[in-house]
Amino acid sequence: MTGLIDVIAPEMKEEIGGDIQAELADTKLYILKVVDNKLSVGKDEGSENSWANVADKHVQAKLGLVSSEVESVQKAIQDSRDAVWEEQDRESRRNNIVFYRAPESDANTAAERNVADKDFCTQLLFGLNAGVAEEDIRISDSVGEESVIRTLAVPALYTFYDR
Repeated sequence: MTGLIDVIAPEMKEEIGGDIQAELADTKLYILKVVDNKLSVGKDEGSENSWANVADKHVQAKLGLVSSEVESVQKAIQDSRDAVWEEQDRESRRNNIVFYRAPESDANTAAERNVADKDFCTQLLFGLNAGVAEEDIRISDSVGEESVIRTLAVPALYTFYDR
């Protein structure tokens, strides 16, 4: 076989060798481009099938799903907090009694007025046979502004420890 190559004119030998070398170089460039395109991440932003775009779509879909789930959990937590606060408020108001036209004490200090208000409440409830002792009253408070004339009857709020 080497004899055939020696017989071919040197010009043809160079021409055939150059053509083969050019074809090999073109094939090598084509293979490198294909491999580079398939393995590139984020270089081909126009293509919908690039790994970056496919991964980005999946991540965005999952983030949207997680975001909506977080919002619904936050709403459920806030609704639960509101319901608990409302129930606590309602329960605390169940232990209240308001007496209208309760006489206001003419004592000078708040502590003395508080004692007088508790005495009025215990005497009234004792007279009604309600079975309440002074220790059962947690808070006694006159509702409204302090009257100028101490003899004026005002509403009084009494909060008990239990029902």
